[in-house]
Amino acid sequence: MAVKSLAPRFEALLSADLALVDVSDLLPARRAPRREVSRIRKVYVRHSGVPGRVGLAGVEVHTALALRAYRGPCAPGHYWLAADPLIDLDWPTAVLRTAPDDWRAPHTGGRADTHGLGIVVQGDLDVAPMSTFQRLALAALLSRLRKTYAQQLDADWLCWERGLSATGRQRSSGSHLVGWLQAYAAEMAQELAAAI
Repeated sequence: MAVKSLAPRFEALLSADLALVDVSDLLPARRAPRREVSRIRKVYVRHSGVPGRVGLAGVEVHTALALRAYRGPCAPGHYWLAADPLIDLDWPTAVLRTAPDDWRAPHTGGRADTHGLGIVVQGDLDVAPMSTFQRLALAALLSRLRKTYAQQLDADWLCWERGLSATGRQRSSGSHLVGWLQAYAAEMAQELAAAI
């Protein structure tokens, strides 16, 4: 029997110099519940809320927090955008896939994981702006998801609202991240209007 490699797996190029790399096999969430990928209607984007550790260590810490919070196998989201290019992968300029699209993964604290994909942007983006790497990587990733799920996504597919915390407080998605996403959504709406 062949031994499965736990090395990160190159998946695709998102742009000329930006890769999509699957690290889900490296994380302790491999038995997460599955769902139908034919029901992908929304993409939820949020920040991690803390700067965190660099490279894969940041993803591992965030996964451990998700496992503890949800008390079952899960990844922190489907995609992870590190604060800066990674130092511990063969593909330093990479978006990390932390869960296959058919995994249920927490996004907003609600039931959005039944029909959405989650993107976690590393950092406290209420305090610090997104890095240049994150802005370019998020634009490339959103473009890929729009093309992949074009027939499924709702008209208001891009979401940045967060559900209430366990204590009933409204949680932030990061004001710098929300500002960037609002500008992105406005630009997409202008492109759509010009194409009609």
